[in-house]
Amino acid sequence: MRDIDGAGIGTRYSPRVDDSDVKECSIVTTRTGDILSSFGDVRGILNVSGRGLLARNIFLFVVHDRMALERAVAALPQNVTLERDLLIQPKDRKAVLMLATITTSADRLTLTLQLSRH
Repeated sequence: MRDIDGAGIGTRYSPRVDDSDVKECSIVTTRTGDILSSFGDVRGILNVSGRGLLARNIFLFVVHDRMALERAVAALPQNVTLERDLLIQPKDRKAVLMLATITTSADRLTLTLQLSRH
């Protein structure tokens, strides 16, 4: 709870995330899911700053069928895009269904994930 007046009296409110403000984000990872960089509305989607994401594993945010997704991504050849619905669990929030577009790089060393709300 925050006090609008700042003096300890007055109207109080709880900060909330407006889902309509959440757009999309792109995340570049290694083939094993370790995050290298991020762009876009990462804070709105995963509730973690771009800097806070570095060195985390993107697969830890996936709630359902995490192992199946890891196997599918490992099997992707170069320059191929996989699109699927994922149940993502942002930090300290309830899980949300998102559209994930996963693209492998030409050298197959990195992945680019684009996450967006349905």
